[in-house]
Amino acid sequence: MSRYLTASKVGLLVLVILYTDSDVPTQAIIPILRFITSRVIPQSVSDSDGSKPISSPSLLLSVDDFERCLKPFPVTAGLPGRNLYDKYVEKLWALNNLHVLHEFFRDLKNVLVDPKSPSPPAAQAGSGRNVIQLARVSPLGVFVRRAQLEFARLQFDDTVKIWEAFVKFRAPSERTLQRRTSTATTLTFDNNLSALHISPDSALINAVYPNFQQVKSKPEDLSTEEMEKLLEFQIEKLQRLGNRLPDEVRDTCKHMLLRSAAVPSLAHFVKFFDAWRAGDYTTSFESLHRYFDYTMHTRDRSFYQYALLHMAILEADFGCFSEAVAAINETISTARENQDMNCLNFSLSWLNNLARTYPKEVKRAGVSIAVGSEREGLAYLKSKAKEMKLPNLLSSTLLNESKWILSMGDSVPQAFERVYQAGHLNVMHDFQNMFGSQLLVTGTIYGRLGFNQVSESYCDVLLDCYRYCSPVDEVLRASCRKAHSAVQLGFYKRATSILEDLQPLVRRNLRSTQYLMTYSALMRLKHALRKHDLDAAAYLLEQLSPTGSSTTIDPDLSFQVSLLKIDYLKRLGSFDAAYNTIEDLADQLKADDADIYQRIHVMVLKALLFDTIGKPQKGFSIAMRAANAAWQARIIPALWEAWGAVANILGALGEFDAERKVLEGIIPQALGCGDLALCAQLYCWQADACMGLAGVANDSQRVRGSWMTKADMYLDRAMSYYKRIEDVRGECDCMSKKSTIASARGDAGLAEDWARRYIALYDTHLKAIHDSDDEGDGE
Repeated sequence: MSRYLTASKVGLLVLVILYTDSDVPTQAIIPILRFITSRVIPQSVSDSDGSKPISSPSLLLSVDDFERCLKPFPVTAGLPGRNLYDKYVEKLWALNNLHVLHEFFRDLKNVLVDPKSPSPPAAQAGSGRNVIQLARVSPLGVFVRRAQLEFARLQFDDTVKIWEAFVKFRAPSERTLQRRTSTATTLTFDNNLSALHISPDSALINAVYPNFQQVKSKPEDLSTEEMEKLLEFQIEKLQRLGNRLPDEVRDTCKHMLLRSAAVPSLAHFVKFFDAWRAGDYTTSFESLHRYFDYTMHTRDRSFYQYALLHMAILEADFGCFSEAVAAINETISTARENQDMNCLNFSLSWLNNLARTYPKEVKRAGVSIAVGSEREGLAYLKSKAKEMKLPNLLSSTLLNESKWILSMGDSVPQAFERVYQAGHLNVMHDFQNMFGSQLLVTGTIYGRLGFNQVSESYCDVLLDCYRYCSPVDEVLRASCRKAHSAVQLGFYKRATSILEDLQPLVRRNLRSTQYLMTYSALMRLKHALRKHDLDAAAYLLEQLSPTGSSTTIDPDLSFQVSLLKIDYLKRLGSFDAAYNTIEDLADQLKADDADIYQRIHVMVLKALLFDTIGKPQKGFSIAMRAANAAWQARIIPALWEAWGAVANILGALGEFDAERKVLEGIIPQALGCGDLALCAQLYCWQADACMGLAGVANDSQRVRGSWMTKADMYLDRAMSYYKRIEDVRGECDCMSKKSTIASARGDAGLAEDWARRYIALYDTHLKAIHDSDDEGDGE
């Protein structure tokens, strides 16, 4: 493997000579120059859209690519029926031995303008032909000069390899040459062998050109520069999307590296990313050390802070937060010492995100970030991003600030403002990999405002339009949000299908696979609780509960596990354990300065638990504080939950009319939040309020009947929602209440019918649970 030259670059040089000899017609000049410059001008990896495969013509060039470019154009004059590709093939096969190849590179200086001669290019040519000479600093001139220099540096063995690769490269065009030239023979690639009249099966030919019969099927070896470009492209994809190398790409890179004499240091970096995503800590740690050991031997030692930065990210991803904090602190110090503001700003931003995601673990590691310091940190990152003109950092900082505003319960318009500012930067600078984060944050804001369909539509936009340019984690979270919305509406099969469709995306990524498996288990756990399958729920809870460090589960998922555990304990009748779990969760959220939405939800659960155990007075103030906090933060779904709890407690205190008025005000708006369990519960409480009003209506039988009719209507609505989400206990409660209403009306047949339905459903789903509880009490 040479450092720069390959057979395809020799083919490009021949095309350059064809252009400088003025053999190119006018209409073909621009397409040919575009074809050459697109292959010889270095392009940044970040400019690629990621849509080109590994075998793109810009990397592995063949004669067929030249044919597609040149064949549509005729030659200049004198040869009717010939096209420009025929002329190119003649020049290609004019290099008929290794000596001529040397002369070809020696004469390349003639196509360049001589800086010492004041004569114009036409005068230097010394002939009547209009010969084009290239400026030495032009893109084509730089390419010719470098090719000549690299060929002069090659040792003889490498020169022979270049010649053999060139013979293989142009072999597919032999049929074109034979069709246009009657004197062509099977050995036209080397006129020295043709002059000796040697048979193609002779030992001399097999010695000089091994495996001569299979030359057309052998792939061309890449140069070291092209191999590094390939590895840089793969690293950019791994960093931007957060996935692993596909099997075919990994095998292709492996075979290419095996054919090369020296392994580029970037190969260790690619191996580090691939092992990291696969969850192989040992291999990723070793590959990272190898890459930066090689890098700092050959380049500036300023790469040391980037080695520490990657080490910190690696340690944090595997749950080693003490080591991660130590590494990132040293990264910040080194970057500040070397005045590397890009690395410094990114390190501060990453540490801020780590502290928000894992506050307990980061505090345990010795880092304490208060609310004020976090706000100041975001303001510092914004000012530095504007000062240094780093729009990518500014966009991510604005999105992080929007998330922080939401978690603190601050102004929703300010959160929208930050998102729109980030969106403007993403559009202006075409940050396609940032669109996913922007859409997720926007969907979160609309979800908190109670517009569930709008929130879900943003997830659809991400999955349909930006799926292939967004990181795997963002695609995974958007899909899980859609699955959660489906579960809230009772579409369990749809939710399962959405999560199963993610299997090919995450199957080789350990952390994403763990997230998907945990989320799938959460969906199954919620379904089991609603079906009152407590044995399955207990098993799933045991699987989801962290055995050691709590960092094995994502913090948001850990909160969901805690909520479902509380629901399980309440359905089991263990109210003391449920209360202790709520208290522990509330203390943890307060210590971690967690999201205001989570803290409000826990307050509502605590208020409802007090009402369940017969102490509504204690729950009233808690529910009012939750409603006030939800209104100030504009978290509309939590607001309806809190006011529903307030209304239920009012009913428990005998204020049935106040309960009815509160519920009449919130039920129409709660229907649009996409939570059928909440809607069913609100309708059930409204039925309780109507029955309470019927009980205190002593003036007339007609008024009592009217209230009971309304209660029966609300129970029908509640039961329809419970059926859709398959909540067995809710259905049983509604049936029991409908039987009571029928009995109060004097309709014994209807009351018996509802009682029979209740007993059938109870025997199917609930009797085994209560029997096991009774046996446990007897023991």
